[in-house]
Amino acid sequence: MLISLLLIAGLTWYVMTPPERQRVVRGVARWIPRAQVLTTLLRRDRDDLLDKMLRERTPWPIVTPAIAVLNLALFWWMGSDPNMPLAESVGNFGPKTTNGEWWRLGTAMFVHVSVWQLVVSTTAFVQVGLVLERLVGSTTFAGVYLAAGVFSGLVALSISPGLVTTGASGAVFGLYGLLIASWMWGAAQRADTAVRLRTIKRLAPVAFIFSVAHLTTKGDLAAADCMGLVTGFVCGVMTARSVTVSKPPVRRLATTLAAAAYLAIVAAVPLRGLSDVRPTLTNVAAIEARTAAAYEAALKQFRNGRIDRGELAQVIERDVLPELQVVQFELRALDRPPREHLPLVQTAEVYTIRRIEGWKLRARALRAGDSALLRDAEAIERAALERLRTLT
Repeated sequence: MLISLLLIAGLTWYVMTPPERQRVVRGVARWIPRAQVLTTLLRRDRDDLLDKMLRERTPWPIVTPAIAVLNLALFWWMGSDPNMPLAESVGNFGPKTTNGEWWRLGTAMFVHVSVWQLVVSTTAFVQVGLVLERLVGSTTFAGVYLAAGVFSGLVALSISPGLVTTGASGAVFGLYGLLIASWMWGAAQRADTAVRLRTIKRLAPVAFIFSVAHLTTKGDLAAADCMGLVTGFVCGVMTARSVTVSKPPVRRLATTLAAAAYLAIVAAVPLRGLSDVRPTLTNVAAIEARTAAAYEAALKQFRNGRIDRGELAQVIERDVLPELQVVQFELRALDRPPREHLPLVQTAEVYTIRRIEGWKLRARALRAGDSALLRDAEAIERAALERLRTLT
């Protein structure tokens, strides 16, 4: 957008006449003193007491720039090698996360799959992080960030376990929750060194863009971001009571994070053991291609007179049916598929039932030399293959 505006401005300047250019220059010259006055007013409006206290309490924030650099580095690494499935490897995906890879709840918040997601999330994170980390300290800041991201990931798992989710939006919303809690504690104590309304107003434009960009585009997954906001707010209420005079005590932070960890474990227990249906569904299509090729090769031999109808039926019974029965067993063994994948599993099950029925009927027709049975088998096979096309 900025590049487009610069191109439009340059084109406008190019087509303007010299007198028009002189009028523009004079207008800009008249506006410069006003801009200087406005800048001075804005500087005076800043909360000098808060800024002074932040510089004294935490001179150099560490976590905020480290996480921002990590986000950018991982995104650049993904872009440098399109074949590297980083989002698939460390993203939050139900069948992987709930089968022993719970660390994905943490790693997923550092991976961004689009430039827009990266820019909006990182910009909002850096803006609020440079205030909050100096206010509450690096340890509390990092703890709340991770806790909000984990709870947001758990909600995403419960809503869409079959979807790979990435991004730091839930964790950033957690920081906004912490900011609101810190502001409320300062307002209740009427402290001059607290986060006050003018600080909130200063952060509001970017926070508004960030919120709209995520809450209006995620559908049901917006609830995960809301959980991040609630988590950050609750952690702030429990830890930021004395933030106007000092950083939250380590003991209070440890107690809060221990309670959060306990609740996270309780929430994760019902989600354990989701089935990854993708390998089995991929195997369904592969077996169809393999068995159909085997039968076509035998049918070619039959047409050339090398084998008879009985031997052709034996190919079905020996090479085709066992493979389909194995994949049918694998589909029935998927006891907890994600909700999004359940229709695919049901379609695959109907396909295997119809396909096995059709092959058995074809074998009977070949042995009996019954053309009517053969037509019935072909009708069943067409219905089964239509299900397979829907699946793929």
